[in-house]
Amino acid sequence: MTFPEYESYDAMGLAELVRRKEVSAAELVEAAIERLETRDPKIGAIVTRMYDEGRQAVAAIARRFHFASRE
Repeated sequence: MTFPEYESYDAMGLAELVRRKEVSAAELVEAAIERLETRDPKIGAIVTRMYDEGRQAVAAIARRFHFASRE
């Protein structure tokens, strides 16, 4: 999912894409990280980057719930 595509959806729209397996939850995490890294230098809102924890959490969810992956 590209950065502009990500921004065109709200949370419910993104969840629907995951449900339909058009995008994985992991892909959404990466898109969110890309968005944060692009915008944060201008506003300085992120104090502690916990990207690896987010990636680990989405991997655990994908293992437990098949809807979270594209497989």
